[in-house]
Amino acid sequence: MKARLSKGSGKQTETINISPLIDMVFILLIFFIVTTVFVEEKGMAMNTPDVAPPTTEDTKPIIVELRENGAIYFEGKEVGLAGLTGVLGSKAANDGGSVLIRSEETVVIQRIAEVMDICRTIGAKKTVLNVERK
Repeated sequence: MKARLSKGSGKQTETINISPLIDMVFILLIFFIVTTVFVEEKGMAMNTPDVAPPTTEDTKPIIVELRENGAIYFEGKEVGLAGLTGVLGSKAANDGGSVLIRSEETVVIQRIAEVMDICRTIGAKKTVLNVERK
């Protein structure tokens, strides 16, 4: 530290030379930049929907209705779980295989899972569940 005499008064002022401090800070900054390792985190793969115009198979799905009492309806007729496989198999081959399941809110989830399994078994390309709230 240097001591200086100010001209107007008899007091001494002291100054600190900070240039070595600035040099040290820059050296540390360069050191941390050089030694930093950037880790690329792995995340989940995500399939985003295509922005393609709808095709004919997207516009007319096969509609299956599930009622509160467990009944399964296809085109307004009650078919039951056993008859659904045969009806959907022939219809899916002709219409492209998209199935829309309309379910009432109070339908047991096991019944919905059984219908979705049948849709997967017949080879439906898309299966959509629509829950109608009361």
